[in-house]
Amino acid sequence: MPNKSFLQAAWVVDDLDAAIQRWLDTASVGPFFVIRHVESTVNHRGRPSTIDFSFALGQVGGMQIELIEQHNNAGSAYRDSAPGGSPALHHVCALVDDVAAERERFRRLGIEVAHEGTFGPNQMEFIYYDTREQIGCMTELLGPDDANLRMMERIAAAGAAWDGSDPVRSLESLM
Repeated sequence: MPNKSFLQAAWVVDDLDAAIQRWLDTASVGPFFVIRHVESTVNHRGRPSTIDFSFALGQVGGMQIELIEQHNNAGSAYRDSAPGGSPALHHVCALVDDVAAERERFRRLGIEVAHEGTFGPNQMEFIYYDTREQIGCMTELLGPDDANLRMMERIAAAGAAWDGSDPVRSLESLM
């Protein structure tokens, strides 16, 4: 992946609040920025699927930690990795300069798109490739998106300055 930066590791969890608390207690990662019950229509393995999920984002050093809880049983990359929502490492996320070139590279490698879609007010494009056979988890690719990059910078700054207070916050507070 030329011109890449791995910036995130993500876990599918069966209880978002309990998972956040475990990360706070065990790893002292925080604060976490949470958004609940996002409904998103994605393309899951070539078919449309509407998922209901919540997620939390925290930061430790240069790594963003994402925790994802899917509330319904719709087809998704999350359910592929964690049937029934059982906790599992789901993906590493790479920021890439050229999403189209990466699509072609993964196609040449024969690695399947697990699910893809857009998110947020700017309709940021995301793609999950099923790289479980190659690296043990999925790979998410994000293209350059200024609004998303600003949000990531704010999460990183909050993590660097965190004094242990207000450990769970609304993601909307950063937008």
